[in-house]
Amino acid sequence: MNFFSPSRLVMIFYRALMFLLYILARIIGLFSPLSGFQERLGFYSRKALDHLDDGPRIWLHAASAGEVNAIEPFCRALRKQIPNVQIIVTTTSNTGKKLVQERESADLVFFAPLDMGACVRRALKAFKRTVYLVAETEFWPNALRLVSQSGVPILLINGRISDRSFPAYHRL
Repeated sequence: MNFFSPSRLVMIFYRALMFLLYILARIIGLFSPLSGFQERLGFYSRKALDHLDDGPRIWLHAASAGEVNAIEPFCRALRKQIPNVQIIVTTTSNTGKKLVQERESADLVFFAPLDMGACVRRALKAFKRTVYLVAETEFWPNALRLVSQSGVPILLINGRISDRSFPAYHRL
């Protein structure tokens, strides 16, 4: 791959921008009472995580309430097929998180880490997952890159990618 290819330059710019935003987010996090901000930085409750055992774990990312509604039947069916599976759902919205909690669709629910290297790495370490599922097409470049580099399979559920757009997504 050419170092100066347009897709590579876009990713370099994206990662540099995310790094600068991460620094800003850490500073804001020191003073912010925002709900879930620590989770968005990849700091998850040790007390909550300690309830998980060493069985199979799935990290399922469903961005908002719409994706949470879409994955609920999948979570129920998965539990029937693999009763000991532990499902960790991450979402980006308060409503999505509340829905997962109310419906008990997962063992744990957190806000998704920001798409910044340090945040995603902390989530990977905390969740100790065996597979990463993405609902619909909620792709985050750094998350996909780091999950892939960690050797964890990535699966898309309830989503479609056209033949025309597949090459662009594949470059992520």
